[in-house]
Amino acid sequence: GEGEGEGEGEGEGCRDNGDGRLDATEVPIALEIPLRQIEAESEDGDLAVDIVGADVNGTHSWDFSAALPGDTNVTVEAEPLDGRHWFDDDVETPNLAAGDLVYAALLSSTTWGIFHRTADKLLILAVADDDESVDTLISYDPPITALAFPLVQGATFSSVSTGSGTFEGFPYCSTDTYESSVDGSGNVLTPAGSFPALRVLTRQEVVVENCFNPFLTLTVETRQAIFVTACTGSIASVTSSEAAEDFTFTEAARVRRIGLATP
Repeated sequence: GEGEGEGEGEGEGCRDNGDGRLDATEVPIALEIPLRQIEAESEDGDLAVDIVGADVNGTHSWDFSAALPGDTNVTVEAEPLDGRHWFDDDVETPNLAAGDLVYAALLSSTTWGIFHRTADKLLILAVADDDESVDTLISYDPPITALAFPLVQGATFSSVSTGSGTFEGFPYCSTDTYESSVDGSGNVLTPAGSFPALRVLTRQEVVVENCFNPFLTLTVETRQAIFVTACTGSIASVTSSEAAEDFTFTEAARVRRIGLATP
């Protein structure tokens, strides 16, 4: 699963106070408010990207406005677990404190993330395939930390979780390590315009184990850059291929950015 940390839509009364940090109240989750995005995916991991960025008139900037091969309009929306998804009754949800929220949102065209938003964190409880017949539902214990507030340059957060469930009908076991840092701020250019944002870099390591023989393992490591702005949340996210060795990769497996609907 990919820890996108999506903020779905603009919360009522949300404002950016311009202090260079994002508190949890500045990145609210609004249920059933669609956010139009443009997404490109490549099995070969060859989508050209620049996540390093450059200084433009004294401000560091990243440009994700150009069209990419295979661009598709997608609508991302935080949806309640109210029975509309096949997995709603199979996801174990925690006891919720006042103001907490549990919801599902599409991480990709075929994969749902099930999230728990607390007062200071965005946690991934599980991931599931959109098609019930594929029989993929993986839960995480403890939940994966996708975001930890406040987001401010220099902040770091991490988590180690055990994944369990089924993947395409087979028993699934894994150890998932997420290591994140907030390492930059500036302007992000998208098909929907320019936004001030913080850059969150995450190294994701998934060690998939044979549930019956823990000595048989497969390690998958990817890197992800997420650009987060007040009120809207993630306005761009770039996921590397498995071949990326650091955060200077120039080719990506998936790129999603906020955009306007096209005919």
